[in-house]
Amino acid sequence: QPNGINLISCFSYRAITYNGHTINQISATEGEEQLVQQLWGSYTSVETIDIVGIIKYFYNSNRISFREGDLTGIAVKESNWTVKVLGKDVNVGDSFSELQQKFGDNLKIQEPSTSENYSVSFNCSENESNGFLIYLSPISHKVIEIKYYVSP
Repeated sequence: QPNGINLISCFSYRAITYNGHTINQISATEGEEQLVQQLWGSYTSVETIDIVGIIKYFYNSNRISFREGDLTGIAVKESNWTVKVLGKDVNVGDSFSELQQKFGDNLKIQEPSTSENYSVSFNCSENESNGFLIYLSPISHKVIEIKYYVSP
């Protein structure tokens, strides 16, 4: 498995849910305020950068970002938002050993490249445009952020 990526089927990758919703469901909102609120309720704040067409909805520390109606990222930083991968719940605060219990002892990790944190990545072989990372602290070995991103 390349570069510490845990390859899963593309069907399983598309089935990953973020607080109960798939990427397709989130993308279908096209960043429209009312549709985003239908998924998760009222957000705590919003940031709009008109010059580049970016809008970010914040649910406390969690963030959903769109650019001109296209989903660009999700950042889960709070334990109250569950991300479901391969039918297993992953939350901020889970330990690496808990992840190994859920996904197996041969769970691949990615060594830090831009920060001190290491990560667990799930992806599928047909996917080159986006990614899914679970960031862990090298000190506590606990999940500190779960991130979905679209490559520019």
